[in-house]
Amino acid sequence: ELGLLSAVMFVAYGLWQLPVGLLLDLYGPRVVQTGMAAVAATGFAAFALADGMTGFMLARALMGIGVASGLMAVLKANSLWFARHQVAAVTGIAMLVGGAGGLAATAPAHAVLPLIGWRGIFWVLTALALAAAAACWLSVREPARPAPIRRRSVAEELGVIRAIYANRVFWRFTPVVILLTVINFSYQGLWAGPWLRDVAGQDGAARAATLFCFALGLMSGAFANGLLATRL
Repeated sequence: ELGLLSAVMFVAYGLWQLPVGLLLDLYGPRVVQTGMAAVAATGFAAFALADGMTGFMLARALMGIGVASGLMAVLKANSLWFARHQVAAVTGIAMLVGGAGGLAATAPAHAVLPLIGWRGIFWVLTALALAAAAACWLSVREPARPAPIRRRSVAEELGVIRAIYANRVFWRFTPVVILLTVINFSYQGLWAGPWLRDVAGQDGAARAATLFCFALGLMSGAFANGLLATRL
């Protein structure tokens, strides 16, 4: 059941990538990310209130949809506001900041769990997601342009997607990205915790500390890779 709940979130996250990419191109990161953060907050609140597998699964699906635009919105905003050669570095910085969530879900969450319970943690996540939605709406602005640009239709955007899928360069990089994403999501989100418990024999505090180090490595790697890509 735990594996199913994780899978529901990841499937929703994956299926929503293409639609959210279209929405970001059509309406921009400010509107889309504000709305998606509100959806994530709804998912967190629904999970805190749920009392059965059906409710938990629906809440997890909402979470997956809500957080699916996070990285894409950052990339879209960075591509609008920064020069092309700077996008990798500023995205690496964003990944470093975003990785703080992965850190918070390990040892810090384990420390406060006895105080507020797992439902309390999801209420905290609800508040944080709503705060992020408000911050995005109030702080992100559309770039100033010398002349208004015609917004492409949905049909034209779908044509762009078809062109991307037909591009050989895209398929040169895609298998590597798929492999790294599968390893990251599967290991951190599904396998590491149970393996550390059942095979390595670690207790809750030790597992949280080990996963804390794993999340720290992800943050450091994303930051360093972004700077390196910009440098090269």
